Amino acid sequence: MTNSHRRPDQRRVGIIGLGNVGGFYAQNLLQAFGALVVYDTDAEKLAKLEAEGATIAGSSRHLASLADIIVLALPNPQIVCQEMYDAENGILAAGNSGALIIDISTIDPDTAIEIHGRCAEAGYQYLESPMSGGEPGGAGHFGAQKGLITFMAGGEQAAFDRAVPVFEVLGKHWLLLGPAGTGNAVKLISNHIAGLYMATMAEGFVLGAALGISHETLLKVFKHTDAQSFTMFEEFAPHVTASNYEEGFPVDLMHKDHRLAGELARKHNVPLPLNAAVMELYQTAMARGLGRKSHAVIVESMADVANVALSNKGAA
Repeated sequence: MTNSHRRPDQRRVGIIGLGNVGGFYAQNLLQAFGALVVYDTDAEKLAKLEAEGATIAGSSRHLASLADIIVLALPNPQIVCQEMYDAENGILAAGNSGALIIDISTIDPDTAIEIHGRCAEAGYQYLESPMSGGEPGGAGHFGAQKGLITFMAGGEQAAFDRAVPVFEVLGKHWLLLGPAGTGNAVKLISNHIAGLYMATMAEGFVLGAALGISHETLLKVFKHTDAQSFTMFEEFAPHVTASNYEEGFPVDLMHKDHRLAGELARKHNVPLPLNAAVMELYQTAMARGLGRKSHAVIVESMADVANVALSNKGAA
């Protein structure tokens, strides 16, 4: 990132949520625009950004009173609604009519539609814009760090156009897909598919380990077969090769996205039998205390259940 970007509308930008990827977003925005207001419940993360030049807000309401463009990077619909609606400390309580809210959290479409309506009533613009990594070298949180992610937006064209300078800093692709709710519908479908990919690989690699076939051998072969995918080589392989699952899209958020996808499917009377099955794999990993690890860790969880070791270097 460089400081060559003009601040959008020459107004101050704020971000609420410094979690799995929000911290990277905040650093990139601060570097690009030279000024940023931040709010999170983690005092250590706030202090780090304050030392780098960010302005610290005491609540979401306080941040919304200072910023004209507000980025939300929060983990679930319940927390998004809390930060939006809280009568004393919520964003809407600030009464900053005309402010733009860019919500990059992954939530359910119905909640996005509800927030959009309430923001319109209060004079705010609301653009739901969940994101996903999908470029080489940009899977998971690495995509947020490097600005290689894709935004799937739902809302009005005017709000989308106003958000573009922020998207230019945070990502590589941004698409306005339709009215509010459309962006999160597409994101949930995307993560439904990605989560199934990861579970399928976990099953296959654990079966290989049980047969004495190393994951190194499988990766070497699958690079040239129909089994290969972006998820396998950009997200799964680095974790399993290093036996390190500390970074990446966490198990608990993937489980949440599968749950939301399942609820969306039931509402529209669409059966998702694979979604129901894979949720149990992520639930098992969470029950084993692995919820904050990369969701690739389900391969280790499944290997433990099967009582096999994943690393069999020198095997067939």
